[in-house]
Amino acid sequence: MRDLVDIATATSPGVRMVTRVLLGLAASIAVAMTIAAVLGQRTRDQAEIDLWTVSGPPCQRTAPISLESLGQSAPVSFEQAQGAFVHGGVVCSEIDRYHGQLTRPFTVCQFGSPYLVRLDTPRGEVFFKAPRGQPVTISFAGGEPRCVLGANFPAALFQSS
Repeated sequence: MRDLVDIATATSPGVRMVTRVLLGLAASIAVAMTIAAVLGQRTRDQAEIDLWTVSGPPCQRTAPISLESLGQSAPVSFEQAQGAFVHGGVVCSEIDRYHGQLTRPFTVCQFGSPYLVRLDTPRGEVFFKAPRGQPVTISFAGGEPRCVLGANFPAALFQSS
């Protein structure tokens, strides 16, 4: 520590110049590393949002149907809704942006090829029907489920176990 004090308080112009250059270089590297970390995190956040934001035509809503009559169903859970789906698999996450706008966090689920999805929401039951083999994405932003045809995940992730 004494050596650092001696260098920092040295009266030689050459030593002061070298000290300033080294301190400036260290500060520049620290700033560059901080900027790189922030930009890297933003890139990862945007990639996550892009993965979970699906645009497509809306799913068909249908009248209530007994899922048991269609085959074995699997459970699915959103923040304010519980339900089930028939056929295929599901991958869910929570995000906090909707079409680029910062929002309150909400759940998004991408389904591989559900035939029917039933959700019990605070506003009542909702049934979404998809063409056989068509993936769908359901988001639950603002307390209202929204279903669109399409998903961004590869089909292999949707295999039911």
